[in-house]
Amino acid sequence: MSTTSAVVERCLLRELRESRGLTQQQLADRVGMSKSTISDYENLRNIMLVSTAKVIADEFNCRIDDLYEWLEADR
Repeated sequence: MSTTSAVVERCLLRELRESRGLTQQQLADRVGMSKSTISDYENLRNIMLVSTAKVIADEFNCRIDDLYEWLEADR
């Protein structure tokens, strides 16, 4: 029996940020993080905690799921 799960294909944070004309530093200032943390999230060097993703999603007025592109994978 196989199950389907979703894994993160890529982070869409950069696209959301750029579509609103924000630099990494501007977004970092708005959500109380460092520019390097935003960069790490954008490049999947670090995965956001749910609480962090909620803060960023609220800033962009979107759902947490909207921060990522998901790939369904069979197990």
